[in-house]
Amino acid sequence: MSGTGLNPLDSSPSKTQKWFRNYAENLMTSYKSIALIEHRVTKGESREYQILDTLEKILPTRISVMHNAVIMDSQDTQSPKFDGVLLDRSLWPLLFQDSNTVVAMLESVLAAVEVKSSLGTSELKDIFSKAEKLRGMKSNSTVAFISPPLVTAFAYECPNIKLAFFDFVVHSQKCPDSISSLICILNQALFGLARLCIISAFCIKSRIVVSKVYRVVASVFSKNDQ
Repeated sequence: MSGTGLNPLDSSPSKTQKWFRNYAENLMTSYKSIALIEHRVTKGESREYQILDTLEKILPTRISVMHNAVIMDSQDTQSPKFDGVLLDRSLWPLLFQDSNTVVAMLESVLAAVEVKSSLGTSELKDIFSKAEKLRGMKSNSTVAFISPPLVTAFAYECPNIKLAFFDFVVHSQKCPDSISSLICILNQALFGLARLCIISAFCIKSRIVVSKVYRVVASVFSKNDQ
């Protein structure tokens, strides 16, 4: 049935899809308005706040959205500054907070967020570098810390989607531990990773041996696929 469910391939979007597409339209309108600001730093900060404020509106209330975040691990190692973080503060306190910056414990971070006005090679390298440093951090907790936080990025535009995705794929193969989990380009594309488990069985002297090989596969969803 056309127009039912949340399938992005539906010819007629559902009402839920329309609500979220309205968020995207509002972000694009804001992006164009902010472009009139001549001061580069102010322009960048305004765009960061637009994304993080939107996330704060739509995410569950138990998730805190914080701006300009530094993350610290159990060995006092500090991460680079991220434009934003998504925190679960139900078990972990903030280490520091003022009007401009927060310092959060690694165990409380669900995701680190980078915001880019435009996504190109240099911006991808910056995202990958920060992701690698964050995933190298250590935790002593065995209670609520299962895996390193996600590293996500949002870009308002990308001059060359195919080249950006090629760089994303190449880096995911060379350095899988430093790749960003998800990169969203407003109204254009979504770069993501999927971990596939390939199970193979073979016989050694009448014994069946099953081996599992995990591969990280990069995928892209383009607006043109809708």
